[in-house]
Amino acid sequence: MAFELFSSTLLLTLLSYLLQLSSSNAQQPQFTSPHGIVYENPVLFPPSAYDFFHPNSDAPATPPLPETSSKARADAVVAASVLPAPPSGRGAAAAGVAAIVLGLAFITVAVMVASYVVIRHRADVKKASIAAMNADA
Repeated sequence: MAFELFSSTLLLTLLSYLLQLSSSNAQQPQFTSPHGIVYENPVLFPPSAYDFFHPNSDAPATPPLPETSSKARADAVVAASVLPAPPSGRGAAAAGVAAIVLGLAFITVAVMVASYVVIRHRADVKKASIAAMNADA
């Protein structure tokens, strides 16, 4: 009896996972008009606003200053102290998704084991009480 309940619980759990996967894949995308900042028309800004947000579009009015030896040394010190960019967060996101999936699987197995133990205990208690009643008679 306990094995039948365990196997039916396992079967229902697997079927519910498969149903969730199939329902998420079954949704067809709804095609709408493109939207977002990529599709905005940049002509809507007046020329003064464009000049404000693009200050380097014109050539500089003054010639650049000549580099001195102290500025070159300072640039070398700053360049040596710059740290490389940190790695992207894609690995952390994948690890988070994997942790959630494994956590749900662990919880499912733990609940099935706990239900098996409880049902087994109840069956043993019931057998013991029946044996005690037969011994008294």
